[in-house]
Order: sequence, then C-alpha cells, then structure tokens
Amino acid sequence: MGKKFATLLAGLSLVAVVPAAAQAQDDIYLDIYLRYTMPSSTVSVTLRGCAEPTVATSPGFVSPARLEPDESGNTTGRTQVVLQWGTYTATAECAGKSYSGQVTVHGPGLNGWSGIDPSLVEPGGEVSSRLIKNHCDYQGAITSPGFAEPLYFYNHQPRWVEGKTTVITRPGTYTATLRCAESPVPFTSEFTIKGTPRPKAPPIVIPPGAL
Repeated sequence: MGKKFATLLAGLSLVAVVPAAAQAQDDIYLDIYLRYTMPSSTVSVTLRGCAEPTVATSPGFVSPARLEPDESGNTTGRTQVVLQWGTYTATAECAGKSYSGQVTVHGPGLNGWSGIDPSLVEPGGEVSSRLIKNHCDYQGAITSPGFAEPLYFYNHQPRWVEGKTTVITRPGTYTATLRCAESPVPFTSEFTIKGTPRPKAPPIVIPPGAL
C-alpha cells in the first residue's frame, strides 16, 4: 500500500510541474516603454521572460533594437522611433517563436482618443470609443474587420464625441482604424473577440472536366 501511495504522489507531482512550465512559456511578451511616445524619441524595448539575445524590429523604429540579457532575466535594448505619427507593430523572436507589441508615435491629436473599449469583448458584443474634439480632425467613422458596422461618433458633447457599435461573432484579435486629417498615417487600436478562432475551410477545388 505504501509503495502504491508513493507512486501516486510522484505522478501527481509530475502533473503539477508540466502546466507551470507551459505557463512560464506563455508569460513571454514584448514590452515597449514608452508605448505612447513623441516623434523621434527614444524607447526602451524589453522581451520579458526571454533570456537570450535577440533583435526587435518595427516600421516605427529608425533602426532595429538589439536586445541583450539583463539582471532580471529579460532581454532589453533601446532605439529611436520614426517621425511619422501612427501605431506600429514591433516583433522579436525567442526560442523560435515570434512575439509582438505596439508602439504609438503621436502628436497632439492622439492624446484624446480612448481607443476601443473594452479591448476584450464577447462575440456580438458592444464596444465604444471616445475622442476629444480638438485633438483630432477625424475623417469619417472608425473602421475594423471585427465590426459589424463602422463606429460613428454620434454623441456630440462640448469637448468630446463618442460612438458605439457591435462586433462580429467570429473570435480573434482585430484592428480598428481612426484617421485624423493632420496625421499622414492612421491611428489604430486592437481589440479581441473572445473564443477560439475557427480554422478557415480549405478552398473547394473542382477537377478540370468535372463540370
């Protein structure tokens, strides 16, 4: 009996260790500070949870950020962002996997945008967005492939405008786009529709002569 109990305990200990290792792998993420920054400023780029040297690249960086291991068990480096306003995606690899983060280069206009709220929403749920009027000369609606309909600013207040829309039912992470007249590039905000994305069905191929 004692031998069987010891074997059972050993098995349970093994099961407990595996998820912890998997969780540690999931904890790797790309962190950019300052995430919202001014044109031509310097940002710190950290791949948290990764201890091997790597490089972070982005269209929003003047040059790639070389990330070196630090005392905290992460890899970190610095680089300069570009002049053009906009939201850019940065990527870096660790142990053969790619990780991404966002950096936003803004002028006075973006400070007053709430982005998409909430950023995690149920399928078919409602999202909203608010914008301070004198911070962006917005051009039309906010659009996204994850919206059932474009998000229009219909609630006009003295200092700000607000709008709402519903999202589609297909799970996944989507990008919403806001265009300001004073910015050469659009601003973006990501949101996620809960659930497991369904794989796309393979295309139907009809052999020649079958019809």
